[in-house]
Amino acid sequence: MQENKLYEIMSSKSTYELVDILTHRKDHYRSEAILVIEQVLKERNVSEEEMSSLAERSEAEHVEKQNARAKNRSLLQGPGIIVTVLILLAFFLLVPERDWIQSAVFAVIGFGGGHAVNYFYFRSKSSNEDEKSEL
Repeated sequence: MQENKLYEIMSSKSTYELVDILTHRKDHYRSEAILVIEQVLKERNVSEEEMSSLAERSEAEHVEKQNARAKNRSLLQGPGIIVTVLILLAFFLLVPERDWIQSAVFAVIGFGGGHAVNYFYFRSKSSNEDEKSEL
């Protein structure tokens, strides 16, 4: 009964969605679901050429999504958050009597320092990946 439901769910998906699951999200599905997907694709008479074409399209979309995510990196990723916390923590521990201006200035310094560290960290990381891809 559960296999029938799984079959209904998978057969309601487009061929592109099924190929996308097989190429990029296979680890997120049980082996029974993968077998059902392969069965549905066989029943639809999807050729190897069509499968590879859809897989290439799926790959391109995943790369595009990854690039978009990389552009939207925040302070919470990478070592920048550590720098920010250390600067702010040092300020609050070392300056017991502070007014709001000092707090605001050190907050700006802390977040600016964190962003600078992330900028150079991710920049060097991406340039290292570019060098590897050129080899």
